[in-house]
Amino acid sequence: MATFLGASIVILIPILILAAIAGVAYFLYVRVRYRTAKSNEALIITGPRLGDPEKESNIFSDNEGRSMKIFRRVGYLLKRFQTATPVDLTSFQLKLATPRVYTNGGVPIVADAVAMVKVADSLNGIANYAEQFLGKKQSEIEEEIIEVLGSNLRAILSKMTVEEINNDREKFNHDVSGIAQKLLDLLGFKITALGLTDLRDADEE
Repeated sequence: MATFLGASIVILIPILILAAIAGVAYFLYVRVRYRTAKSNEALIITGPRLGDPEKESNIFSDNEGRSMKIFRRVGYLLKRFQTATPVDLTSFQLKLATPRVYTNGGVPIVADAVAMVKVADSLNGIANYAEQFLGKKQSEIEEEIIEVLGSNLRAILSKMTVEEINNDREKFNHDVSGIAQKLLDLLGFKITALGLTDLRDADEE
């Protein structure tokens, strides 16, 4: 009996050691491969074996064969050859300044505005952002958005008189936001606030 117990222990010890090593290895694998999306982030997963777009609502795919899986506020264990890229969903501020613009009444003016912008919350919006801006510097992203907002700001200023702009700033801000948002939808961004901060005669500059 003692001999049997001794033989069993001798066999069991290596098994336990191997099980412990396997457990530690799996723990380290999970720790390295596990990604968590914070409350202000979206997690974009790219690579093979993302899942079935028809069964999983968080998978985006297009006609060009590109696909990605997008997570919000959850964790995900990366499979082999998959990568995860976090996207910050926090709003950021942009300052806009127009060059000389002639209003509908022929008055040369310059205007300043401030916009609050963020990556869109929708699946399509995040996917649009990922396809066009993932990997770009924040300064490059801001430059493109400022160009879109600035061109719409100038276009609407040129269609109104100074009196109309000053008398209904709320309508002016709404018009700029509404037109610009249609273009920003294609870029994957959302305007959370926009306001004209200063309007002055360009000849006094």
